[in-house]
Order: sequence, then C-alpha cells, then structure tokens
Amino acid sequence: MKIIVYGVGKIFKSNLYKINMDDVIGFVDSSLDSADKLFMDKEIIEPSLIKTYEFDYIVIFTDKYFNEIAERLIWNYGININKIINYLYIFEEESIFCKSRLAYAAAKFCNTYETKKVLDVSGFIGRTQYCCKKHFLLLDCFMINQYEDETLFYYNIYNNIYYNVIDIKNIYYDFILILDMDIKSCIQYIHLLKEFGNYILFSIPHGKENEYAQIFGKNFHLLNIHGMLFGVICTCHKVKIYEVTHKSFIGLDDDLYVPIYAGSYKGGLDLYLHDNAGNHISEYNDKINEATAMYWIWKNDDSEYVGINHYRRFFQSKINSYGYFQKVELLTLLENYDIIVAKPEYFDNMSVEKYLKETVDFEAFETTMYVFKEILEDCEIKDKEAFDFVFKGNMIFPCNMMILKKTIYDEYCAWLFPKVFALLEKVDIKREWDNYSKRIIGFITERLFTVWIVQQKYSVYEMPIKFLGEFSVYGKN
Repeated sequence: MKIIVYGVGKIFKSNLYKINMDDVIGFVDSSLDSADKLFMDKEIIEPSLIKTYEFDYIVIFTDKYFNEIAERLIWNYGININKIINYLYIFEEESIFCKSRLAYAAAKFCNTYETKKVLDVSGFIGRTQYCCKKHFLLLDCFMINQYEDETLFYYNIYNNIYYNVIDIKNIYYDFILILDMDIKSCIQYIHLLKEFGNYILFSIPHGKENEYAQIFGKNFHLLNIHGMLFGVICTCHKVKIYEVTHKSFIGLDDDLYVPIYAGSYKGGLDLYLHDNAGNHISEYNDKINEATAMYWIWKNDDSEYVGINHYRRFFQSKINSYGYFQKVELLTLLENYDIIVAKPEYFDNMSVEKYLKETVDFEAFETTMYVFKEILEDCEIKDKEAFDFVFKGNMIFPCNMMILKKTIYDEYCAWLFPKVFALLEKVDIKREWDNYSKRIIGFITERLFTVWIVQQKYSVYEMPIKFLGEFSVYGKN
C-alpha cells in the first residue's frame, strides 16, 4: 500500500506509532518547507503535484480541517474521492471510537437518503451508535447466532431481532448493513442475505477493495462517507453524468463523469468528448448554449441513466459536503424519485419573464418572446398554460441540470427540440445585439425544462449545487 500523509500535527504525531512508514511515499502540510525536500526521510509534496505520484490513498490526519482539505483535493487538484481517506479508516480495527465512526457513517448515509427499511447484521449499529429506531421506518437486527452477546437496549433500538434467515423471508430491505467483519465472513453473509435487500453496504478493510471487486464484479461499487470507504453490492446500471464545458478544466477523476465540449464545430480540445460527432447540432451552440450537448446525449448515448452538470456547476453530495455526487447516492435516490434536479432558483420581487427581460437587449427579448408565443399556439394547450404559469412565477430549476432515466430524458428532448428548432428558424439574431443577448434562445430553452416539469407527474428531488466560481480552475466563463 502506498499512502500520502496530509497533515503532520498533533493527530499525526499521536498515531505515528501505528503507521508503517514503508507505506508512506510523502507528506503534504503547509507547515513544511518545500525547500527542505524531505521530512522523516520522505518527500515533501506540493499539492498541485499530487497527481504525478502513484498512490493508493491520501490519508488526512485532521478532524477540524478534513472537509476543507478534501474539498481542495477534489476540486482544485482533481483527486478521486475514493483515494481521500480519514486517518481513522486505516485504524478502524483499533478502538471503539474508530468503530463508532464507521457505524455513524453508515447510519448517516441511510438517514440522509431516506433509506427507511434497514437490516443491521450482528447489531453493529446498536453496539456503537445507540441510535433510536425513530430514525428509520424499520430497523431490524440479524444476529449471527443465538448466543451472541446482546443487551437489553437492543430491544429499544431494533424493531425485530432475528436469528434465522427463514424468519425474514417475507421482508425486503432498502439496505442491509454488514459492518466490522473479516472478508470471509462478510462475503458469507452477503451471499446469505442478498435476496433480502436492494443494496448491501459493508465496511472494507483498507487496501482490500480489489479483492471485493474481483469477487462481485460489476455489481460492486465503492462509497466514500467522510473518508471511510464502504463497499456496496447492487444491480449494475449504466450511468453517465456529462460535464458540459467550453473550456479546459480540472474534471472529476471518476468514470461516472464524462466531460463533453459544447460547440466543438469551431474546434475543441481532443481530451474531451465533442458534441459535433455522430448525430449533432453543434453549429447552433452560439445560440442555444449547452443545449447542443443535450441534443448529442439524446441522440448518441445508450445509458440507462444520464445526467448533466453545467459548466462550473456540479451536483453536490449531501453526505459529503465537500464532495461530488457518487453513483450509489444517485441510484439510491432514483429508487424513490424519477428526476434529480438542481435546487430551484428564485427571482425576488419579479417574475421569471421580467428577470429575463431585464438581463438581455430589449429587442432581443421582445422579438424572441413574440415568436415563441406564436409557436405555442400550435402546441397543446397544456404547454401554453405551463409556460404562462412558469414565466409569470418566480422560480425555475436552473442550468439544465438533471439526472434521470434515459427514457424520461428522451421524452423531454422529444418535447423540447421541435420548439428549439422552430425558434432557430424564425428568430433572426441581429448583429447589433450584444453577445449575451444573442443567446436569448438558449436562455428560453433553459427555462423550458421547468415548463415541462410542471406538466409531468414525475417525482422530483432537489439537490444542492457546487459552484466553482467565476475565477476557478475553469478560468472566467
């Protein structure tokens, strides 16, 4: 195992005796003088150069600044979240404190993503968290054998305690938790209980991810919760979240995320997917913005689920405030919701229509809105009613950000793009309009997502957005 140690303060010093220094390839800490080259006979590493090293984990030895450091590593330096580890993770077998943190992380995930029916194998949650059963619709315990030590408090924590698989055959759980077990025992209970749960979440001893991956193949996923790594067994789904961009940037180091260069007809960076390959409308990018990438996804992607992140904006994890949305998180949500959207944007004291009117050239707004209202006359009456409802209101789901089944995405695009093409055909973009106003069709297109949403019976889940800022790794937009 190769690790980079981040932080050499009190926590590092108090745990130094537990660390195998043969595993350490270098140190990162602002207090270290890079001119010294070495610390404890290991390299002092500049954060910006971390990706040039081969390593398994970056182990962060601080509680107070963990989130801040992890955030920098992910968004500034492009480090995969599963390589960013809390120091407790590599000592998880050492103390009840470490075990409690492990249990807390698992329970936090279940509570955060509305996991209501949970089976805890061997009572690990009860032994370490003493959590009240009110957090779950159903929290049951599966004891490995009748003689296992249990306390009277277990009967206050768990709805039911089972000792035999036969007793739970009529129950299907959202999550089955298998925590603090050796690999052999963990695998045994995964096979024993897999038919009773949608997802099985289990703790992984550090450095053992590949062993589980080889055993369970494509159904195995990693989940990082505050620097504690878990394995998750669930049905494999093909999912892609596209990072729409028009500039070079430090992307997320995760196969789930695919950068796509919008407006590639003008040329683009070869390291990104181009929106002028296959069936495309890339040449309209100056007028309809990221919608050219949306069209490409519609016509060329064959995933079961698709998502869109927009320029400097990303869906942000709710379990890791510093991190991005992981695959297990989105699959868990999509068990209960049809569409994941960005948290709504509200325009104080003005309507959606008035806000748009005040941000673009007057003639651009009046001309384009007049044409679009004419287009709506040939559409279904509910389209016109939904348009009026949204544009007279003060809320939209912004940035064309969404994650959903591809079949639902296709349904939306089939509704959207005939209207976009009609606008492109009938609106004459004037040379004298400023460059921002020349994108008026794209701004209306963005708002049409909300117009479509309000007409549907699909359930919607609102997610927070991570905004990297005007001057970030992207540069100025």
